[in-house]
Amino acid sequence: MSCSILLLLVLQFYWIKSEYKSAENAFRRETNLVFRNTVATLMDSLYMSRIDLLESDSLRYKHRRFRRSHFGDSIAFSAIGKALQLDLSGSKLIVTRDSLAKLDTAGDAERPLKSIMIRINPDSLDVQSLKNQYDKNLKALDGKIVFRVLEREPGEVIRTDSPAFMTEFIRIGPPNARQYAASFEGVQLLLFKEILPQILFSILLTIMIGIAFLVMYKNLMTQQRLSMQKDEFINNVSHELKTPIATVNVALEAFRNFNVLDNPKVTHEYLDIVKTELDRLSLMTERILNTSVYENIGIEVDNEVFDFKDTVNQSVKGMNLSSQDKLATVETVFHGSDFKLKGSKMHLTNLVYNLLDNAINHGRSQTPVRVTLTEESRHLVLEVKDFGMGIPREYKHKIFEKFFRVPHGDVHNVKGYGLGLSYVKQVVKAHQGTIEVESEPGKGSAFTIKLPKNG
Repeated sequence: MSCSILLLLVLQFYWIKSEYKSAENAFRRETNLVFRNTVATLMDSLYMSRIDLLESDSLRYKHRRFRRSHFGDSIAFSAIGKALQLDLSGSKLIVTRDSLAKLDTAGDAERPLKSIMIRINPDSLDVQSLKNQYDKNLKALDGKIVFRVLEREPGEVIRTDSPAFMTEFIRIGPPNARQYAASFEGVQLLLFKEILPQILFSILLTIMIGIAFLVMYKNLMTQQRLSMQKDEFINNVSHELKTPIATVNVALEAFRNFNVLDNPKVTHEYLDIVKTELDRLSLMTERILNTSVYENIGIEVDNEVFDFKDTVNQSVKGMNLSSQDKLATVETVFHGSDFKLKGSKMHLTNLVYNLLDNAINHGRSQTPVRVTLTEESRHLVLEVKDFGMGIPREYKHKIFEKFFRVPHGDVHNVKGYGLGLSYVKQVVKAHQGTIEVESEPGKGSAFTIKLPKNG
């Protein structure tokens, strides 16, 4: 399971990395294209220039002026076919007298100038104009992007803080012309915003799969715990059944082989033993069956009023007789005078019996079990305290579950099958009371039950 989650995280990482790389490539492609188009637009605007052709007095060429677009990096007169010297100043092209000296011939001078072809390539751009135009184009494309325009001479090396996010350098003229590029800031954040839906989807998917694995793990642990409880319950019930069955077999064997029937007194004693053991078997079966019934339909509470102090005393008296072999005694302490209670006497008697049985079974030999009944204005508070082995903290919230017993391995020195405390909690709940447990390993446990007097 852990390997599957790890593999999923690795796949998610490579998928996000691939999406980031795709967004980065798209960003480079778009910014390069926009920058190249911006530079081309500015270059085209510079080609629109005013060109003045100035002549000397010895020539018959009149002063001519041209206003149109021309392209190229050389000048030629189609009627002359000779190269001219240029004096380029701003956006005006001036043809000087010296450059036309060889044109002062009789034939050429008399012939009017019909055409001139001019090609101009500027070797520099205005950086601020380039930045403003590029910023305008980027806003139309991706919104606000922080950048700066870089300018370099041929052969010059430009060092930037983030060379990974910079357009290609574009040359706008001959090989020795200046080159321009755009360098961007905060591109990583922009790219992460671009792939934010993928990141959120990946996180959501990982969380959902993690929750699914967690639920599966908890269910698996629950099934494993229930399986262990089932096995322990079967072992404990089998151990509990062996004693009465063996006792009945011994009694029947005595009837058959040792002429016990000839002695009425012994016969009566053996029959009492058989009846007692059969009653135990019947009680065990009834408790197991009733647990299922109480869980499905709940416990019915009779609205009878009785003295809860008498119920406690009777239960304590019975437990003192049955626990003589364990050398355990039950002490009672009463605070108050009116212990009348409205509820089911049968179920509350069983409640006291189960708490006492649990305290004696888990207490130390020759140590007392203390029962305290306290009267309050609207409630009766019953506390059953033992000085036994205690309950580990990790099991305190589980002791009221059906069939649960504090694990001691395959050991059956403590009788029971994990139904007593579960039944106690159901009885308390049916009477709208509360139950609390305080326990410390090695020092014992104390169960405190608070029941309303009027049910």
